[in-house]
Amino acid sequence: MFLRPATVSQRRASAQIRAPCRSRPHRTPGERGNRRGDITSLVPCVTAVIDAVYFVRWQKPEISDLRRVQAEVASARARLDSPLAYVAIVPGDAEPPEADVRKFMMDSMDEVLKHCQAIHFAIEGSGFKHSVLRSALAGILLVAGRRGRVFVHRSGELAAREACRTLGAEAAIVLQRARTQKLL
Repeated sequence: MFLRPATVSQRRASAQIRAPCRSRPHRTPGERGNRRGDITSLVPCVTAVIDAVYFVRWQKPEISDLRRVQAEVASARARLDSPLAYVAIVPGDAEPPEADVRKFMMDSMDEVLKHCQAIHFAIEGSGFKHSVLRSALAGILLVAGRRGRVFVHRSGELAAREACRTLGAEAAIVLQRARTQKLL
């Protein structure tokens, strides 16, 4: 499906409605968007809670956004009064996080796990580079002692399906709503 490029004003309005992250990565003039309506190229992340699945689609993580995500997860857990499944999606074109952000992610994972049955990472993309990234993340998580509660997948859809299976949620409904919100 081909999407017509959005105008600047449409992108701004879309980003304000669908992407609550405060900071935005730098874009050079004339930089092209992506097939998702240019949302992920404008903001560091897009988040949503669908049933008991907390979704975050990262583009360029920053520590302030990680803190906000932690607070949202804790709030959603309290509001729903049941454990969540956390699905973090990293698109194939995402920039790698800075060293301090990677360290903060690893250090704060236990705080997220307090509120979630499991964390599902989806590192999207095909080819050798993305396969190595998935393998490296799985190895780091294994060494960190998070086996059995933290999983790595090759797509957001697979991660969301597995999260729904874990929770006993209806995958078709969750996936449809996630697609509508441009998370998948």
